[in-house]
Amino acid sequence: MVERHGECPVCLVSGPLTTEDWIPQWVRNTIIEDAPWPDQQPPRTVTWICSTCNHRLGRVFEDKAARVMRPMFTVGELVLPMKDQRLVAGWIVKTNLVRAIATDHGRKQIVAGRDNLRLWLEWMLATGNPPPNTSVRVGCFDPSVLRNGEDLPENEMDAADFGIPAPYYDAFSFSCISHLYGLLWETVIGGLASVEPLIDATKGDRRLIRLWPQDGSELTWPPDVLLPRRAHPQLCAAWKHSPDMYDSGWARPEAAVPPGAA
Repeated sequence: MVERHGECPVCLVSGPLTTEDWIPQWVRNTIIEDAPWPDQQPPRTVTWICSTCNHRLGRVFEDKAARVMRPMFTVGELVLPMKDQRLVAGWIVKTNLVRAIATDHGRKQIVAGRDNLRLWLEWMLATGNPPPNTSVRVGCFDPSVLRNGEDLPENEMDAADFGIPAPYYDAFSFSCISHLYGLLWETVIGGLASVEPLIDATKGDRRLIRLWPQDGSELTWPPDVLLPRRAHPQLCAAWKHSPDMYDSGWARPEAAVPPGAA
């Protein structure tokens, strides 16, 4: 239902705007039985975009990804062929970009470079793929964390270091660390100097599986190592995300040091 008029933050066309919750209804329906929230619904994070963009996002990403991702949110076991890896990676990157472009929190964090984000999102709507030079990895929390609020025993990970170096950020880079119920994901879009070192550094990491770029093989879900609750702030700290960005994970370019710098 149309509730206000204004400029669509995605296409920049002025006109009637509709609400878009970054947690889609199919996700809410999937996790509602295990939801830890008092009203049995996760909190709403509403954005305002035009109906044309809303419908395009749903047609290209939401409708197709829902089938694959429902069991992923509840730590179900499945095999992810390449076409499904593409769908999930596309949904994750789309969600990150829309939040950065259209939400109040995203607009405060991403002051410069939002035109680049729009161009990437438009490219994704045309192709269905994440942008070139994109890295997407995803992991899942241990079910005891989801249902009982319990954490796993202490392990080798230090609270301030996930063991993965922060990506290098150039003027065109964007990164995000997000979690939603059972899933935690990391995304980097940028130049080769941002993405290729990260891919090399995460080879052999069994906590998160790489969806993009693809290596031509099927993947099994869930990953070999399930994540403790503290994995989200640990990964944010490893990527030099400041504490006030833990919930959204928008990276600041000045937070990282270029490769080879002291």
